[in-house]
Order: sequence, then C-alpha cells, then structure tokens
Amino acid sequence: MKFIPLFVLLFLQFTIFGYSQNDTISKPNKVKTNKHKKKSNQTQWSFKVITFSSQFSNKEKSANQILGKPNVLPIGGLSPCAWAVSKDYDKTKPTSIRVAFEKPVKATQVAVAESYKAGAIEKIVLYGNDNQEKIVYQNDPKLIDINSRMLNVFFEPTPFDVIEGELFLQPKKVSDFEIDAFGISGNTDTIKACVNVALTMKFSFSKESLGPAINTKLDEVAPIISSDVKTLYFDRKNSPGNVGGVDDEDDIWFSKADTNGNWLPAVNIGSPLNNKYNNFVQSITPDGNTLLIGNVYNLDGGMAPGASISNRTKDGWSFPEKQNIKNFKNDNQFVNYFLTNDNKFLLIAMENSSSYGGLDLYVSFRISENNWSEPQNLGVVVNTAANDYSPFLASDGVTLYYSTSGISGYGKEDVFMTRRLDDSWLNWSEPQNLGNEFNTKGSETKFTIPASGEHIYFSSTENSIGLNDFFRIKLPEEVQPVDITIHNVEIGNTKFAYNAVPFKSSFDSLKGVVRNDLNEKNINKATLYLIDTLTGDTIAYSTTNDNGKFEMTVPKRDDESIDERDLQLVIVGDGYEKKVINIDAQYFESEYLIIGNVDTKMKVEMKIEKVIEFHNIYFDYGKAELNQNSISVLDKIVQIMNENKKMVIELSAHTDCQSSSDFNLNLSQKRATNAKNYIISNGISQDRIVAKGYGKTHLLTHCNCLTCTEDEHALNRRIEVKILKMQ
Repeated sequence: MKFIPLFVLLFLQFTIFGYSQNDTISKPNKVKTNKHKKKSNQTQWSFKVITFSSQFSNKEKSANQILGKPNVLPIGGLSPCAWAVSKDYDKTKPTSIRVAFEKPVKATQVAVAESYKAGAIEKIVLYGNDNQEKIVYQNDPKLIDINSRMLNVFFEPTPFDVIEGELFLQPKKVSDFEIDAFGISGNTDTIKACVNVALTMKFSFSKESLGPAINTKLDEVAPIISSDVKTLYFDRKNSPGNVGGVDDEDDIWFSKADTNGNWLPAVNIGSPLNNKYNNFVQSITPDGNTLLIGNVYNLDGGMAPGASISNRTKDGWSFPEKQNIKNFKNDNQFVNYFLTNDNKFLLIAMENSSSYGGLDLYVSFRISENNWSEPQNLGVVVNTAANDYSPFLASDGVTLYYSTSGISGYGKEDVFMTRRLDDSWLNWSEPQNLGNEFNTKGSETKFTIPASGEHIYFSSTENSIGLNDFFRIKLPEEVQPVDITIHNVEIGNTKFAYNAVPFKSSFDSLKGVVRNDLNEKNINKATLYLIDTLTGDTIAYSTTNDNGKFEMTVPKRDDESIDERDLQLVIVGDGYEKKVINIDAQYFESEYLIIGNVDTKMKVEMKIEKVIEFHNIYFDYGKAELNQNSISVLDKIVQIMNENKKMVIELSAHTDCQSSSDFNLNLSQKRATNAKNYIISNGISQDRIVAKGYGKTHLLTHCNCLTCTEDEHALNRRIEVKILKMQ
C-alpha cells in the first residue's frame, strides 16, 4: 500500500536580530549561557490558544497546530500540522492569533516558525499582567524569496513577565501562509527548530541489500521478517508471477534463508492468500504459524475492507478468517494493521471522527478468537494532524516504531521510535527520529524488525536495481528494543526458552512442543494460554504448528520484586482434554529457570462416537496375529478402560486394498477378534468390547491400489477404537 505524500518539504532557516522596521536579515553570534540559568529562561513554546481570527479547519491546519514545538521546520513546506486561515477568509482583512505561555518570563527573544510562504507577519506583541504589552517586531509584510524560515527576533529584556503573545498577519500581502510554532525565551541562545534525535546515536554499519534472490527491477515493498530471521514475506507489485499477472497490483511473496543465512529465490505464496485483488501481509506471530493479512476474504472470491488471520496447516496456509473489530470505521482510503507478539493487541492506523487528523494509530484489545474491542486512540504524543501509520511494536512489547510526516524530520515521512510507559496505551515517550542515516528526503514507511531488535529491514529506491528494493541496517542501541538475553532450559520432552533481563518492562519467550499422550504424535492447532496465577490474567497466547511446536512472548510483571512467579500453562485442543501445567519460575542470577518436571502431553478426550486414532495397531500383510507394537498399544487401551469403568468400545479392524473383498472382510474380522481376546485376557469384560471387521471399505490412503507403496498399504492395515458408551 502507498501513502500519497502530503506536501513538498524544503529546508531553510533564517534569524532576525533586534527590533526591525525594514525586515533586515542578520544572524547574531551565539552567546554562551550560564549553566545554572533558571528553567523558566529556557525556550517556551505556546501551550494554549487564547483567540484567533480564522482557522483552516478544527483539525488540520487548526489554530491549535501552532502549539508546542515546531512540527514542520526545519524542513518546512505545506503541512496539516501548522496553523492557516480558512479558504473562504476575507484576505483583504488582517488576521491574528493570540497564545499563552506556561511560565511567566522576562523575554529577550521570540521565534516564529513560518513553515510555508514566509513574510506575512506584520507585528508581534507580548503581554503581561495588568494590561502590560510590548511590540517587539513590526514590518511591512511581503512574500520573501524563501519558502520557510524560523523568524528570530531579539530585544532588551521585557520590563514585565510575559504570559501571552500575539501575531498580526496580512493575508492580502502573503496569501496561504502557514505558521508552525510560536516561542519565547529569556536568554540569548538562538531558538531553533530541531529534529529529536539522540546526539550519541550513530549507525555503525551501512545499509546492505538483501540481494537478487529477492530484489528485482519490480516494486518490492512492505517486508515482514519472521522472529528467527529465516523467512521474509513481502508485497511484489505488478509481477508477471502474480496471480492476476502484471495487472495484479499486490501479491504476497516469500523467501527463505539457507543454513548460511543467504536468501533463496522468492516464491509466490499462492492461494488462498493471493487472488486477483490486493494481497499483503501485515505481521507474523513469533512462532511463524499465524499471518495477519490485509483485507477480508469472502468465500465467493471477493474482498472487503478489514483484516484477516491465516494459520499454517499441513496443507499450507488456511483460508483467511475475518477479524471482527467492534464499531470499526475507517474514513481513509488507506489502513494498516499490526498484531502484537502476545496476540492480545491489534494496532491499527486508520481515520475517523476521533482522529487528530489523517491516519492515527489505535489499539484494539482481544475479546475472544477473531473478535476485538472498539479501537482506542493512542493519544496526542504519538498522533498528529498528519498521517501516522505503519505501526510496528517490537518483541519487548513497549517499543513502537511508526512513520509520520507530523513531526520534524528529514523527509516526507520519517520513521520514529517511542516507548509505552504504562498499560493505558495513552502514555508514551516523546517520539525519537531514527536519524538521517536511515531517514532520507523521501518517504520511509514500510519496515520490519526481528525479535532480536538488532536490524531494521526496509524498502528503498536509493541504490536499488529497479523500483523499491529491500535493505537492512543495524540499529543503534539508542533506538533498539529493550535488550534481551536468551536462556534455554530443556526438561523432558519440552524445551523452554526464557529471555531474561534484570529490569522492569522486560519480556520472556516460552516455547515447547505438545504431543498426543497415546501415540506420541505431535498435536497441531492446539491453543495455549499462559496465566499469571497472582493476577489471574492471561499474559500470553499461542497456537501449535504442524509439528506441535509453539512459542509465545511472556511479559514480566512491572511490580516483580519477589523471587518467585507462579505461572499456569493451559493447553486446549479439539478432541483432547484440557491440560493445565503449573510452572514455578524462579529468578536466579538474572536468569529464569524452570523447576519441576513439565509434561505437555495431552490426553485424548473420551466421548461417545469418538474415534481414538491409535494407527499403530498394525498388521503384516495377509496376517491377523498381533505383533509387539500392537500389544503395547492394546495395553494402553486396557489402562483407559480401567480408568473409565463404564466405557464400551468398538474395535474397528481394517485391511489394505489388496486381495478380494471377501478375503479382506474375513481377515479384518480375525484381527478385531484377536485384539478383543487380548483385552479380555487382561481383565476387561467381553460385554464392553465389540469386535468388527470392515475389510477394505475404509481406506486411509486413496492411491491407486496397483501403484500404492508398501508404506501406504501398511497404513491401511490397522485397528481403530471407537467409544460406544461412557456411562
């Protein structure tokens, strides 16, 4: 998906020294300041609008856009984040805007960020209590030969404490002007517009291309990297290899890394995720088993606005399921989504009546499977009157990266980093620019960061071999997610990996494998919930893949000062009894250790008409004698029937497709009878067992009988157990 650039950005900054009648431009020498100067003498940007003559709208280019520090300078240019008069304002009349400053100060300078069409200001007046006022700037307005500037005016300290300031402008002489900010200061350091970037931040490595296996002369955008950095999903535009050919704007492609970390040739992911419409991935869960997909996939082949979930199965990716978001309403033609690593939160970039203007970032909370709460705006620290989008919450659960043109940067849209300060999702640190070694004069909008947080993967036309290509660059520590150290612990059949860090807001990673208690086979599509027994909250969520493996990100409690934390892992699977595992995690030498024998094997659920698929009660070709493997399984059946005293079962015996129907029917009956006799010999009443042969009428493999392999024939020579009665 593309976002249309909102404005053309130019970079120029000028200062004016002293009280000027003729708009004489000169720049003062910077004066060193007292290190112990009072805080009130520092730069204060306006924090409240008192009156104004006109505003473009109540959101974009509103009077309130003059508040706070500059959002458009030092680049400058048209922006929804600067104040402008309405389109129908009578341009023959002067206009004004009056603002308040938070702390009274004897001012020595003012600064006005004229972000577009500089030169409209006729007069600047400062006010104190008791009707005190001082004109600090007067000029004959005229359009100057620069598009934007910081107008700096220096003067003798005001004889009163300044509490308000007012700008008078002439739209007749300079039409369509925009004002970004209005500030005052009590010292002689020139007020400047700056990009919020850490002074110590430095990219120690240059960006590197992901190579020709992925990058082509076509447009590759919107990369999504798996947590293990072994699979990259992306959107390839108008490729002959797309489902709809070159007219198909967006198809999902992917590439896998080999054992040496080299990317293999990218492959179209195919149906059901790709069709002739717009298809793109928004995020992937840490276990690699779930993709969040843009748009809703209708069964009739059509598409609708929204988001969908697709899960990995043994046959490929499942048909995407619609995510139901309460009261979801997007008034913008674009939208972004991001599913957090714990599967509990859905970040959305969208626009509606609660937005500050353009696309804003929202969070929606999981209610149940495929159902989400009404989106909540992340607040004014993150969101602006411009488009704020491409949300990416790092694996630490607190570090948010996103793109915006509403904060001072280096280009059309820059990537910023902010950290969540509490669980309200409303309190964030001041967004920090990733720097001009990453952000360019263009638009940085689509990116992805693996669990390690070490690199950022992104698309760029700079030094590409065609249109957008994929690159990666190592992130400086200042803008990396919370540092994570991985500690692995292996117990029995399950591996647990805890990521341990010795400070608040840290996150752990838990992974393992779930197996069938009867036949040791791995269970796919099992759902796991991790419960904090102290609070009763579900703190992590995951599902198993085709190999029965799962992985989840586990947040630590913010108030964790004790040495122990009791967790409960609840596993639910279709056809299995719910499994509850108590985990005693102890904090020891800054690393988590799991105490106790953790067993994730699940018992098969016992209910009427349930078929227990042992599938390893097998027989040799043409024979009905029980072998040792079959006897071991039958011993488990005896155990189950002893545990369920009123259970009645059917032993359903089957053959392969070889030989005649009559021969196979008789053979299968002998197999069922032999199995029944063995169970009876171990103390189970014959009244609780029905032995029935089905011959070759219920084949598991449907290959041509003449071409079936011996392994395929062997799978059909089996006994299944069906529950007929439980009580």
